[in-house]
Amino acid sequence: MLKCMYKNEYEFNIDTVNNTITWNNRTDKLKQFTDGITGEIISIAGIYGYSQAIKSYSYFTPNIFKKDITRCNNWDKLNKLFRELI
Repeated sequence: MLKCMYKNEYEFNIDTVNNTITWNNRTDKLKQFTDGITGEIISIAGIYGYSQAIKSYSYFTPNIFKKDITRCNNWDKLNKLFRELI
């Protein structure tokens, strides 16, 4: 279980066994987004649902770029998520 901090403000957890992300007490499948040209993993997210505010489905988590993660209990495992597709 990765326990990380996004921009020194928001805590989130990543379960690397079940490939899920927990953000603001909501859990869903972890998604990795790749660069269309290089194929590199550029960000992660995962909490997807219907938003009444914008009247559409969207991610509740922001696209989490590696540079925006300010704290993590296991940087090696986190770096692996940005190197290898799950």
